[in-house]
Amino acid sequence: MKKRILLLRLDAIGDFVLFTSMLPHLRNKFQDDHITLILHPDVAPLAEYCPYVDNIIVIDQKQYAVDRNYAEEIVKKVQGQFDVTVNTMYTRTWQSDNIIARTHAPIKIGFQCVDTDGEQKRRSNEEILYTHLVHTTKEWMFELDRYKQFLGEISAPVPEQNLKPELWISDKDKLWAKNYIQANLPSKNKFTILCPGAGFDTKLWSSQSFARVVDYLIEDQSMHIVIVGSEKDKALASSIMVNTKNKIHDLTGKITLNQFAALAEQSSLYLGIDTAGFHIAWTLGIPTIGIFGGGHFGRFTPSLPHVRIIHHKMDCYNCYWHCIYDGTKCITSITPENVITAIDQLLRKNNKIVRG
Repeated sequence: MKKRILLLRLDAIGDFVLFTSMLPHLRNKFQDDHITLILHPDVAPLAEYCPYVDNIIVIDQKQYAVDRNYAEEIVKKVQGQFDVTVNTMYTRTWQSDNIIARTHAPIKIGFQCVDTDGEQKRRSNEEILYTHLVHTTKEWMFELDRYKQFLGEISAPVPEQNLKPELWISDKDKLWAKNYIQANLPSKNKFTILCPGAGFDTKLWSSQSFARVVDYLIEDQSMHIVIVGSEKDKALASSIMVNTKNKIHDLTGKITLNQFAALAEQSSLYLGIDTAGFHIAWTLGIPTIGIFGGGHFGRFTPSLPHVRIIHHKMDCYNCYWHCIYDGTKCITSITPENVITAIDQLLRKNNKIVRG
């Protein structure tokens, strides 16, 4: 008889991209069962063509926290509906713990989170909600290494090689990207995807610094620049465009998440902050430059030949973004020259230089 499996993932887009590395192995473990995946509304479009799950439920955990009627409707959808529930979020939120508990599933699996982010007591108290807790070896480790531990402890097949995230881009979105490139970017030249926005302002790099790097890419590398982001990033994009001497193709707030992935797949370089676009880009295998601060350093930093992490190491790293300075010094100390040097080295290594 098929078991009913619930996988819960309520965090941000970049977190989901990393989590996709677990999905084929969870599917193998529950290969004859029915798998439902819970996602945040912003993330759900990326899973539209996911081959590893049978159903998707969308839950906004912020609304779940403040809207009792909404929360009760969600509970009606999940209560008594599953035999096994798995909270795949290492940094468990109270909403994720609450939803798992209210499924009333006989088997409830989750991470034993050892983060020292101020939520230790709550998470410790809520461990009792789970029938099985997956232990982790240390607080700071690369997310995919932690997922490999998780898979091993729940007896899912674990490959010898490292886990690898996946993206499932539709033919429709690939065609959109092809048409956009043909219509706007001369085929003889390459282009860079610039994604300067971030989930919160503490991570942001200066517009003037981005503009300096943009001018280098256009003038020294003969690159087109396509700037992308959500609606809330429009002011940031405008500030960069005001400070650059050259033309930027602006798609900020104009394309879907899946169109962004399709466009990034065709690009020669990705440049951005530690955010979702960074993880999408390196997953696609394109040369990727990420500008990182120290808040969660090490947890989301892949070590791959086509990726460069630009950062300014400080003694206060791993602060969970509780900065002791007036500005985020670990980011403001990164110079355009630091980024330009890394880009030049990366493009040479990947044989991607296109000069006029």
